Order: sequence, then structure tokens, then C-alpha cells
Amino acid sequence: MECQSAFISRILDHNYIVPVLGIYDGSDGLRLASGHENEHSESVHDWLERSNPDLVARIRVILEVARTIRYIHSMDVALFSGCVESKYFFLDSNLSAKFEFIGLFAWWVTEASIYCHEEYSILVGCTYESNTSAFARLFQSVSSHFVFPTLL
Repeated sequence: MECQSAFISRILDHNYIVPVLGIYDGSDGLRLASGHENEHSESVHDWLERSNPDLVARIRVILEVARTIRYIHSMDVALFSGCVESKYFFLDSNLSAKFEFIGLFAWWVTEASIYCHEEYSILVGCTYESNTSAFARLFQSVSSHFVFPTLL
């Protein structure tokens, strides 16, 4: 899965995903090292905690996330739904969202089901339908996020 994710991340527009800077061999397989070379960004989760944004700003950010997911799907790629969480989406200074990419070509799950791939149960999380469901959970968590102000 990591090899395909690394390959796909090189193809996708880096305006939508966090670029992969390198690949290394971890103790349990290949790992991707991704990040921003010259750009400051923070995860949506950290942004929510730090800035306590109003509802309009939260909706703007979640629409940016939806735009990112729509672009990735338009490239016939599905995200790993377990990673459609606020900690895997990063915002730049303009509140544009980028995803720390983990996913597969959409056709791969179909092929895996036909040929009984041994990791099929994991691959089921890489479908457009599971992405839509995961986005609904993300939308709910971001739009309802409220941090109580600290009292002095």
C-alpha cells in the first residue's frame, strides 16, 4: 500500500496533498516521509484547538477539505478512510487544505476483491463510499467543534 501511495502522491497536484519527501524502510515495512519544504502549515485539528474559529471559518475550512477530496477522487484515487481525520488535513496561511496522502487507485480495491487479495479487509476502507462516510464524520466534528474560553 505504501508503494502505491508514494507513486500516487508524486502524480497528484501538490496544491492538494502534502508532498512525499522520501521513502524509508521501517521495522515493519516501507514508510513515507512527507512534509512541507518551505511552507508553514498546521493540521486542521491544531488550528481548531489554537484559534477557536467561528462557524463561518470552520465551514470555509471543511469546504476546502471537500474540494481536496473531490480533486483526489477526480484522479480516480480513493483515500484510506481511516485517515480522513482533522489531524491528516493541513492548512496553509490562506486556509487552503492539503491532505497527508494515504490511498490507492480506486480500481485496485475492485481487483483485490476479484482475486481475493489477502489484505482485502483493509482495502475496503479505500473506496469512494467509505471516503464519503468518513467525510461526513469529519464535517460533523469540525462544524460542531467548540472550545470553551479560558477564564482568568
